[in-house]
Amino acid sequence: DSLAASGQESYDRACGTCHPGGDADLGPAIKGHMISMDAMTKQIREGSGRMQPVDETKLPEAEMKGLMVYMATIGAVGDVKGP
Repeated sequence: DSLAASGQESYDRACGTCHPGGDADLGPAIKGHMISMDAMTKQIREGSGRMQPVDETKLPEAEMKGLMVYMATIGAVGDVKGP
């Protein structure tokens, strides 16, 4: 669907360098973790450990829903509700 496709574009741009396709690289694997949207949003915006926060200049708030929909397709987020 188009929301997942736009979310994948956002993911590839903002997250894919460290977590390519949800797998480990510079960052840990996130595929299959099925964490909540709230927890994932907090992780993205606040960072933790080695992960730096991702601000709205790199990942605009308007792209977050699509990002979460895409992340649900790789099992990184488990509680995505409809559009």
